[in-house]
Amino acid sequence: MRWTRAVVAGGLLVTSAAFVPVAQAREAAGVKPGVWTETAYNSVFKDSGRSPEARDDIRLDTAKNDYEAAQIVVRGPAAFTVNKVDFTALTGPSDAIPASELSYNPVGYEYLNHNSVFGGNQFVVPTTRQAPGDFPDRLLNETSIAVPAGQTQSLWVRVHVPATALGGIYRGRATVRTTNGDLQVPITVNARNVVIPPANQSEFTNVMWTNFLGLTSYDPGKGDTVKLFYGHDRYSPQWWQLIDNWADTMKRYRQNNLQLPLLNLLTDGGSKVDAAGNYTFNFSRFDEVVQRFLDKGVVNRLEGFTGAGPQNAEHNSQWPRYLVEVTPKETGRQVPDYVWWDTPEAENWYKQFYPALRQHLADKGWKDMFWMHVGDEPGAGGDTGWFGVEGSCGSTGRT
Repeated sequence: MRWTRAVVAGGLLVTSAAFVPVAQAREAAGVKPGVWTETAYNSVFKDSGRSPEARDDIRLDTAKNDYEAAQIVVRGPAAFTVNKVDFTALTGPSDAIPASELSYNPVGYEYLNHNSVFGGNQFVVPTTRQAPGDFPDRLLNETSIAVPAGQTQSLWVRVHVPATALGGIYRGRATVRTTNGDLQVPITVNARNVVIPPANQSEFTNVMWTNFLGLTSYDPGKGDTVKLFYGHDRYSPQWWQLIDNWADTMKRYRQNNLQLPLLNLLTDGGSKVDAAGNYTFNFSRFDEVVQRFLDKGVVNRLEGFTGAGPQNAEHNSQWPRYLVEVTPKETGRQVPDYVWWDTPEAENWYKQFYPALRQHLADKGWKDMFWMHVGDEPGAGGDTGWFGVEGSCGSTGRT
């Protein structure tokens, strides 16, 4: 009998314990998530709580024609979904910033199995957090996001103050619509009475290298960057829409320098070289892409990328000589041909390419906004190969 009672008692204990999490989950499901705000400078992880800088509202100090951001952070005892974030207009003493000038994106995460390493053996310091783990990495395009129980989720909120707005203090609010209730977050913006010029009129050049056309980084074996990541063929309607979206993002973040993969654009236009080494340059695709960005009012600097770079591992014995990228002999091939910067083949390229480029830029009225990336990653300690590249370019009319 003792044995029987023990089994029964044990069964009752297990059964009773099984009901506790269910009851707690049901109770938690009706509880609104917690909400607070962080500055744009804080990294919000999935297990983050309130930082020492945390607030219950958003406070931004900005200028006119500027974008400033902050983070709304949510976390709850039960799973919930952020359906959307609504904004009111921000009202000032005698003016208002329309709600359409406010936007948001959920923050996405990337799992890292180790912290950043430079050169394969030098860990970057200081680190935000020790890996492995999920790190806040990107802004998602989705307007809604599911948030597991007990997990923190950041919502990146951005405010644009129009150039025509009056200076002063503006106030409004954001409403985070969740499946467990609405969350109110007050917003205050101090718009200083000064106008920041559009990026394409700025005397400050803001460069962020990108690869929107051609090969993936320095690996010629994988193919076109956009095709690999987005599935769009170059110059298709979907490809141009992606380019337009990117141009809008560049304008928002004041990137006014456009990195142009010259050889890929020239190859796409039909540039070629004959057996005698005579080059025919077709700038039609180059012109099409450049004009697209100029029409969007984004850039005032055009960067020809790239002229040359250090040899790869195959040519280590030749250090510090540089390799120059030239139009490939195989018509239409995206991978360029490479020649040493101080050879007759390279000199033949310089004498034909740079004068043609310079003349075309002058004809288009783009010469004063163009600069050429002649050599990549010049080193120290006797690495003088890039001087040769620059000297050769200069002798034929450097742009």
